[in-house]
Amino acid sequence: MPSSAKSALHALLAVGLTLLAGCHRGPGAIDRARLLAAHDHPEQWLTTGGDFGKTHYSGLTDVNTQTVSRLGFAWAFDTNTNRGLEATPIVVDGVMYTSGVAGRAYALDAKTGRLIWRFEPKIDPRVYRSVCCDSVNRGVAVWRGRVYVAALDGVLYSLDAATGKILWSKDTIIDRKRGYASTGAPEVAGGVVVIGNAGAESDTRGYVTAYDLETGRQAWRFFTVPGDPHEPIEHPELAVAAKTWDPNSRWDVGGGGNVWDGMTYDPELDLLYVATGNGEVYSQHRRSPTGGDNLFLASILAIHAKTGRLAWYYQETPGDRACSARKVRPSSSPICRRVQARCSPATLRTAHCFTHSTWPSRPSGRNWW
Repeated sequence: MPSSAKSALHALLAVGLTLLAGCHRGPGAIDRARLLAAHDHPEQWLTTGGDFGKTHYSGLTDVNTQTVSRLGFAWAFDTNTNRGLEATPIVVDGVMYTSGVAGRAYALDAKTGRLIWRFEPKIDPRVYRSVCCDSVNRGVAVWRGRVYVAALDGVLYSLDAATGKILWSKDTIIDRKRGYASTGAPEVAGGVVVIGNAGAESDTRGYVTAYDLETGRQAWRFFTVPGDPHEPIEHPELAVAAKTWDPNSRWDVGGGGNVWDGMTYDPELDLLYVATGNGEVYSQHRRSPTGGDNLFLASILAIHAKTGRLAWYYQETPGDRACSARKVRPSSSPICRRVQARCSPATLRTAHCFTHSTWPSRPSGRNWW
């Protein structure tokens, strides 16, 4: 056989083997290549936002202005709860993976709704004492045959995508005496899976933690606000952040800045984008009496996925100033006056009036070493 013919035959065999492998890949077979090509396969929904960038865009065309009137009921699955459901399901190769109350996880036949497996974590019931906003869960991450889900009590699970069996679990909470909970979807970022937590309405200090996808070993942890200045700092970025807080801040209540959801990974830059939340106490006058930007509250952080070091940040609301009538005297700002005029005294005690919101004329985009 001529060499050119042999080369052509080898190339054809290679393509055939690749296609055959794709046809027989196991459950939950999501990897970098599939995610980068997500828009070429709109029948798949591979992350909670559909693709790496969480664009939430679907390229499917069967449902349009001409066909929408013919949509009908297909199937329903009963989760046996009347609590909140907030997860966006992931669909891969005909299987729907999603989460329910308190971190339950489900694998369903996407065509029929038939249950393939169900996972129900054993929750530490003490978490219900402080969880602020129902026992919701915002989704799972699926990667190379595994499903990652965080339970309400902050335990992160790696499950077998075929069976729902626990492969490993890790307690992500640093202090069980405080009001931490976990309601967000984990984020796969390179070789790690990252999870944050909720609790800025209680007495917590925000952070995200990265774990090895295969073993569950902790790779790094990034705190979003500094801790007590009398204690050692956990990583160098906090030395800079601490300069934007009053040294006599309310370190006893944690400071907030929790990452309760909202992460996206950029595979080209190997950066994890993280959104941080509000401060605790709400009133900056009480939280940080002399003011300051109070980094990294209300910010977008770009974190190197391999190392956990900060690449840059952008703070959307410097100082995160808010007032609460039950904590401080009513503000004289127009917004607070309007709220006070419309609320009865009983209602006003729980109303949070935003008195300051800043969007700089140009992002700081501050870079780190």
